Amino acid sequence: MKKRVKVGLALGSGSARGFAHIGVIRVLEAEGIPLDCVAGTSIGAIVGGMYAAGVLGQCEEFLQDFDWKDMTLLLDPLFPLSGLLGGKRIEKLFTSFLQNRRIEDFELPFAAVAADVRTGEEMVLTQGNAVKALRASMSLPGIFTPVFLDERLLVDGGIVSPVPVQAVKALGADVVIGVNLAAEMSQRSYISTTEKTVEKLRELEGTRPHAEPPDSIPSTSTDSASELPSFLRGPVEKGLSFFEERAQALEQWVDEKVERGRAVIDERSSFLAAWLKEEKAKDLPDIFSVLFNSINIMQYQITQASLRHCPADVLLCPDLAQVRLLDFDKVEEAIQEGERIARASLAQIQEAIANA
Repeated sequence: MKKRVKVGLALGSGSARGFAHIGVIRVLEAEGIPLDCVAGTSIGAIVGGMYAAGVLGQCEEFLQDFDWKDMTLLLDPLFPLSGLLGGKRIEKLFTSFLQNRRIEDFELPFAAVAADVRTGEEMVLTQGNAVKALRASMSLPGIFTPVFLDERLLVDGGIVSPVPVQAVKALGADVVIGVNLAAEMSQRSYISTTEKTVEKLRELEGTRPHAEPPDSIPSTSTDSASELPSFLRGPVEKGLSFFEERAQALEQWVDEKVERGRAVIDERSSFLAAWLKEEKAKDLPDIFSVLFNSINIMQYQITQASLRHCPADVLLCPDLAQVRLLDFDKVEEAIQEGERIARASLAQIQEAIANA
């Protein structure tokens, strides 16, 4: 009797676009295609982990009821350390679904892919605290603080393995279905190149202010210095003046930094809320547009290289050009596209399983 082919799912990174993974899983389950193991990177780890733990249905209910205008309730801005957001609220959300479960206790073999930011190594997490593993896999560098886990400093696995085909093969999959969310870079730019944008950039380049150093440091004298012999008075006055001015400058600098730190936290929270809700185009790209477009480019190039080295047996590429990384209000649109691409690929999937 022929041994049943093990089918594995490799779910790629892509933030809000990753809700397409839910649509893919829905169709595969409806068609009776068994999934024996799952590996995911970033949002792929979140969806894949919830599925492997048997709680994806609960997550879908949460997504249907959640008002994405309140997205900032899940964010915890920090004074700049190693990321803009701390991630504790995200961990709390994950815990509401997974409690304190460990990966090895999931219903299906599962791997979350992260990267050690100190060494550049790909880290495939197949055991241990599930919440920490998911949080590590989704920690976009500079956005979320890294996760310290097992003596490693971990960030988003998308910087090393956007579609974790090798990881799911290591779990024992004979046939790997990969889901690539970064297939059409040319259609997914966040940065406008209109004439107005270019003109605005040129204007900024020509008018950016530069801080000028002070021409001189005023000198002061003290009563104690005036009582000294004349041959010591000059040097002592200069020394006292030097230290007094620097002490005052240091005190002022510390006060400014503390006040700025408080302001930054308030400003950042307000800015994130406004940016997440904003629909209209801007004359200039904001910092997140530049950052996320750069991430798209990086992940596209890494994905192309990694899939050449270790291809999936069937690669699904949802058309998500209109869904930006933080378009969490387009959940249903992404899910529907996942369903569409999965249905369109059913014959190819069934053929790959039959020939394995």
